[in-house]
Amino acid sequence: MSVLFGPTLSTTQPQTNPPTTAKLIAVIMIASKVLSDTLGARGILLLAAASGVADVDALTLSMARLAGGGVTLHAATTAILLAASVNTAAKAAMAAYLGGRKIGQIVGGASALAILALGAVYAFAPPGATLRALG
Repeated sequence: MSVLFGPTLSTTQPQTNPPTTAKLIAVIMIASKVLSDTLGARGILLLAAASGVADVDALTLSMARLAGGGVTLHAATTAILLAASVNTAAKAAMAAYLGGRKIGQIVGGASALAILALGAVYAFAPPGATLRALG
């Protein structure tokens, strides 16, 4: 059967390990607080760029929790968008490496468009803007 339809995938193991995910979120939360206190918004952006290479979820949850408290809404929004952009670029690079030049061009082009769209939304609808203010 696997000859016709490819390899059989096992569903006995979960895709992610919840304790590991919880640990990553805890580490990002602590790092967010420490970097925010020591370096301000720059520290948050450095963390966003670094953590975006591997994961966006932990940073997003951390920023959602800290926004409006120890981190400004603007810094939290910028950090989430930066992490998402870095993550998109990292995955495009992985696709190019693993899939070859043709796949890399397709995924890289689509990823570049997505990052540009993210940048356009950020430029024209800055953090804190409401739908009423934009309309």
